Parts: sequence; C-alpha cells; structure tokens
Amino acid sequence: MKAQNTFSDYFKHTQQRYVIACFRELRTHQRDYPIINARFENIVRAIDVAPNLEMVLEATDAVVELSNFLETRGYFSIAMPLLDHALQTAHITRDDIRLAVVLSTYGNILVASGEFDRAESMLEQALHVSESQTSDDLASLIYLRLGRLFIVRGRLSEAYDVLQKALALSRSLGESTRLVSVLLNLGSITAGRGNLKDAASYYDEALAIAEKSGNQRQLAEVLNNYGNLLNSRLREPKRALELWQRGLDVARQSGVDSVLPMLLMNLGIAADNSGDHDLAEQYWLEGVSICRRSGNRAHLSILLSNLGFIELALDEYERAEDYMLEALSTARSIGHVEYVCTSLRSLGALETARGD
Repeated sequence: MKAQNTFSDYFKHTQQRYVIACFRELRTHQRDYPIINARFENIVRAIDVAPNLEMVLEATDAVVELSNFLETRGYFSIAMPLLDHALQTAHITRDDIRLAVVLSTYGNILVASGEFDRAESMLEQALHVSESQTSDDLASLIYLRLGRLFIVRGRLSEAYDVLQKALALSRSLGESTRLVSVLLNLGSITAGRGNLKDAASYYDEALAIAEKSGNQRQLAEVLNNYGNLLNSRLREPKRALELWQRGLDVARQSGVDSVLPMLLMNLGIAADNSGDHDLAEQYWLEGVSICRRSGNRAHLSILLSNLGFIELALDEYERAEDYMLEALSTARSIGHVEYVCTSLRSLGALETARGD
C-alpha cells in the first residue's frame, strides 16, 4: 500500500511539473503566437488536467493568458468552454479581482465572435465587480474593451466616454501598450465623427509611443490604422501606401502574423482600386497563406471573399464560388455573424452576375 501511494505521489508530482512548465511557457510567450501555436495542444491539456492536481486557480489564470491567442486565431469554440470553467471557478472562490478579469476576458472573446449582447453583459458585470476593487489597471482594460464594443455597435458617444476614462487611467499608470490601444480606438471614433485633425493627433501620439517602446506588433498595427485614416478620410493614398508598406516590412521582419493579414488586405485593396488586379491577388493570396498557417480564421474569411470578388470581376464564376463558399464556411465555423453576412452578400452578387 505504501509503495502504491509512493507511486501515486510520484505520478502526481510529475504531472504537476508538466503543468507548471506549460503554464510558465504560456506566461513567458503569450504574445509570441508561433511559439504558442506549436505548444497549443500541450497547454490546453495542461489546463484540462490542472484542476485534478489542485491547481484550479492556476488553470483559470492560464485561460486568461491564452485568450489573446484564441481570439486572434478565431478559436472561439475552444475558448468559450474554457472560459465557462474559469468563470465558475472565479465565482466559487469569491475572488472579485479574478472574477472581473475572467468576465472581461470572456466579454472580449464574445465581441470578437460577434455575440455583442452577451459581450456587453459580461463587460458590464466585469465593470461592476471591479468597482469594489481599487485596480486602475483592470478598470482601464475593461473601459477599453467596452469602448471597442460600443464602436462596433455604432454607439460612438458612449465609446468616446469610456475610452476617455481608459485614457486617463492609462496615462496615470504609464502603461504604453494599453495607452496605444486606447489612442487607436479614440482615433477611430473621432475620424468617424468627422474630426479628422483630432484623429490624426491621436494616431501621431500612438505612433510615437509605439516607436519608442519598440513594440513591433503595436507599431505595425498603428501604421495599418493610420494608413486607413489617410486613405479613406484624409484622401492621401500615397502616404497611406507608405505607412502600409512600412507596416508590412515591420510585421514581416518581426514575424507578427497577427497584423500581417490586415496590412496585406489593405495593400491588396489599394492595388485593386488602382487597377492592378494581379498585385491585389498576390497580396491576398499571401494573406490567405499566413492565415491558414496561423489558424487566423477571421481574417481568412475576409481575404477569401476579396479573392472571390476578383474572380467575379473576371467572370471566373466557378473559382469565385469556391472562394466565397470557403469564406462562408470559415465565417460560420467561428460563429462570426458579421462575416457570415458579408459572405452571403458576396454569394448573392455572384448569383446575380450569373443570372441564377
């Protein structure tokens, strides 16, 4: 009996070491998506077995740390059951900080998947719970995520108000990564309101901070978003193209797969609008290749729709349909309502062109 217990203890200890190693690697590389992608199955397995090893809280924290990767890849069907368990744990342990963090994380995933009503409910709950705590860092994150949600829902006044709160907190904390994200969203809102001078000012500040911090992912993101403003609102396509090309160089050199598809998408649209359909197709096919490799199904769906429209313009109906059907299937696989609607509209345009 003693030998059996000794073996059982040894086996448990070995499993604990395995789980701890997986969680440590996740914490160290949570923004290094190629590394996380290579270790993904091991990390999910570690999260699954951790509660049996009396590591429930560690598993909950790991789910939160994995969430950005899950969101970027469009792995919503994996994320939500993990977050359900994490939420249950946070409720049981009566840890308000952890509960607010999980609610905020869950809300963010729901925004990305297009479930806006549930997302708003989660984020409002997170804000309510966090108000009993004195965590400016957590509050600024929740305000940022609420702001993003309100932008998507077209509630720009509410978005502006909560993002101003996030801005004040981020400045006081000196948190450059959060500050850049807030500035980008405020730039988007002010541009949408037609206040292009203020929008450019927000982007200029975000660009300066990203360049100084050396955060290559955010620098590429700022260059992409600033290019969008210059191209669509300020009517400066040449400058926009310069920023997108610089962003593409930064993203390629630093291996930032999460931003590359957006840059390739915009460069492809610019090429398509200028009549260079071959170059547009080249950009979008590269984007599709990156999305397939990284598992980024959200951007994959959009790029496939764009490729479908190129084939439609060339009267290549069969190839257009292949792209559009895959775009629809991909959008449905992640449950993204907006992208499903986009794919259905593109298929409707195809049927009209064919006279179906």
